[in-house]
Amino acid sequence: MFKLFFLWILTTLTIASLSVILAKRFGKFIVYGVFAMLVLLSNIAAGKIMNIDLLGINIVVPAVVAIYSTTFLLTDALGEIYGKNTAKRAVLSGFVANIFAVPLIYIVTKIPPASFNAEFASMFNEVFKLVPQIIFASMLAYLVSQLHDVYIYHWYRKKTKGRYMWLRNNASTAVSQLIDSTIFITIAFYGVFPADVIKSMIIYQWIAKIVIAIIDTPFLYIVTYISKKF
Repeated sequence: MFKLFFLWILTTLTIASLSVILAKRFGKFIVYGVFAMLVLLSNIAAGKIMNIDLLGINIVVPAVVAIYSTTFLLTDALGEIYGKNTAKRAVLSGFVANIFAVPLIYIVTKIPPASFNAEFASMFNEVFKLVPQIIFASMLAYLVSQLHDVYIYHWYRKKTKGRYMWLRNNASTAVSQLIDSTIFITIAFYGVFPADVIKSMIIYQWIAKIVIAIIDTPFLYIVTYISKKF
């Protein structure tokens, strides 16, 4: 299971990295599109829960953790190459994509299915059903944590005079991911699970995100180097 999870992380990071490199050649709209895609895919994949052994710790995390964590690599790369405003635009593009997707998904789930497709439609609706509490938690956590990541990344960049990219990448992401996990899990599952379970979910998900942040550091150096060579 861990090998598949690791492959999942590497594949997601590779796709994100390629989008940044291609954006330098063909235009930033490519990376904006990939960013919005990852955000929307995060909502779809959130329903699948995995049980993995991570560094000797058995943790339960949603499959979305690899996809969503990669968006922080994208904002860091965009900020490093193009500046803070470009990174903010990517965050806002993902937020707008989320808002527009909600009514479309809701309407699709309400359309009566064909008689021969009723069983599949029932499963489809179960996967894509919209829970207001979770939607609100997801959007709030996304907006707060992503904007925090953009600002704190550039704060570190200014303080270190552009040096130690690995430090600002990991330091900004670590705090931002903790903010994201805390806001989302607390609001989404308040009243659903006991407080100790919610606390464990926040800690374990944050650990998984920290590991992914460490793994994505070489990718940030690679895409920055290649992009600046174009």
